[in-house]
Formats: sequence, structure tokens, C-alpha cells
Amino acid sequence: GGLMVRLVNSVPFFQSIEDEKMSSLNVINFGGTDIGMNNLLEGVKLLSKDTKASIRELYLGGCGIGCRRGTTHLKEVLEFLSTELTTLDLRYNDMEGKDLVNL
Repeated sequence: GGLMVRLVNSVPFFQSIEDEKMSSLNVINFGGTDIGMNNLLEGVKLLSKDTKASIRELYLGGCGIGCRRGTTHLKEVLEFLSTELTTLDLRYNDMEGKDLVNL
């Protein structure tokens, strides 16, 4: 079997992006990390407007989103990110139809 990586706190990652003045971040890949959507939201809020606008791809496959009722926070994350988001990977989550309607 494989090893599951749990990302407990993404805030330091996002804070370091801002500390280093990285204004361009094209891809965020937290696939398979089981990151909590509330923590992701907290981290995304730290990003500058320009950095948020540069994000084109967001990978969250296999993060157990539906089973932890994370779709509300995920919706907020998506509202913060660019309207230019071209890829949103939500495969291998525990979402149901009503979860997707909320998005």
C-alpha cells in the first residue's frame, strides 16, 4: 500500500510565498495531502491580489473533501482565486451531488 501524506497546516507555505514576494504562482498541487479546506482558505487569504490572480491550476484530488464537509470552505477558496482558473482537480474525494451543487 501507499503512504498518505497529511498536510496539517498550509499557512506557513502561503506565508513564505508572500515573504519571498512571489507574485506569480501558476499551480497549487495539494492532491493526496488530505488538507483541510478551512486551512487552505486561511492560507489563500494570505496571498496578494496579484498572486491569487496568477493561479491557473488547483489540484485537490484525494483530499477527503466531501466527508469533512469542506465544500463551503472550498467555495470560498474558489471565490478568492482568479477567474482564469483553468484546472480544478477534485477527483477521488467523497463528494455527492449536493456538494457539487454548492460549488
